[in-house]
Amino acid sequence: STKGEIRFYVTAPRHIAEFVEKHIHAQYPKAQIELKGEYNIFNQGYAVVGGELYLKKKNYFPIKTYKNLETDPLNAIANAFSKLEKDEGAAIQILARPASGKWAKKGNQIARQMVQGKGYEEVTAGALVKGARSVGRMVSGASGSQQQDDESRRLTQQEEETVNAIEAKANKIVYETSVRVLASAQTEERALMQLENILGAFQQFSWPS
Repeated sequence: STKGEIRFYVTAPRHIAEFVEKHIHAQYPKAQIELKGEYNIFNQGYAVVGGELYLKKKNYFPIKTYKNLETDPLNAIANAFSKLEKDEGAAIQILARPASGKWAKKGNQIARQMVQGKGYEEVTAGALVKGARSVGRMVSGASGSQQQDDESRRLTQQEEETVNAIEAKANKIVYETSVRVLASAQTEERALMQLENILGAFQQFSWPS
């Protein structure tokens, strides 16, 4: 966003440019696509701040998508950009490339373990922690622990939804993605405020714990 306008830029190799354009029009038939050169959201002498988004959990765990949200997720992001003054600028950069299919096997493995009653902390723990827990269950005795294990296998509704989302994600084409946010304003304090507003709009994608 710059000079009061929100625009979308797509950078792609020339040999797939037409392919990308067709896909954009397939999803947004009214979109106007123009070839552009380098763009600049910054004004000389203005403060520039930035940040990068990271997943709170392992990448095989889900985030919310448009299917899980009651409103268009773009609304919250566009609303954050609308608070920029005309002399200010901000940008969200999304870099993506196809990921290998190896991690999908890990996602399906995690889902199977959770179906068996293991919680998030246990399935994501390191080998040493898992070994200590296994020994602890053996020492506690079979009679008392068996009933507890049977009860622990009952998943909550939220856990069932999480398992389904993990499996759904593992069965889709996945991309390695980097999301960066930049904001520019006359002062660093003002730029930081705008940056936090934009970053806050991404909270809507957080999957419940």
